[in-house]
Amino acid sequence: MIDYNDMMQGDKYTVNSDSKLGAFISFVTKLHQDSGWVTYKWVKGMPRTLTQNRAIHQYFHDAADALNNHDIAAYIQSPLFENPIEVAWNEYMIKDLWRLVQKAKYPETGGATRKCPVAGVEVVYDYVNKAILEGSDGAVYVPFPSRDEPTSARVKKNG
Repeated sequence: MIDYNDMMQGDKYTVNSDSKLGAFISFVTKLHQDSGWVTYKWVKGMPRTLTQNRAIHQYFHDAADALNNHDIAAYIQSPLFENPIEVAWNEYMIKDLWRLVQKAKYPETGGATRKCPVAGVEVVYDYVNKAILEGSDGAVYVPFPSRDEPTSARVKKNG
């Protein structure tokens, strides 16, 4: 007999083989019989891991710090301002750059970082980091965070 409590992981269920598909169909059938009304939401493809999620957000922070440490300013332009305003980089600005690249490479994600495919993380990182490297004339290179390196070792000074 299938133990439905063991198969359910919170409110998600991963189907990545024919046997798990059969078990899921049985699970859904029983769930429907027991409750009569169930709403399902699904995600295609392998979702990002929590480790990858933390690393992406750490990268946003590290990249902003590296740009600020090299005195590379960011600018805000608006029709409300006569001239662009110089501001310090922050992780949200780097995340916005990430989203622009991600949306261009993976339009189905709508730029939502949580929807970035596992394999897409490296692709988007490469584009964003290359832009930072080129925009800083080679002065700023921010490696993607690794569990094995402390934050201070990740932000490297080039040149």
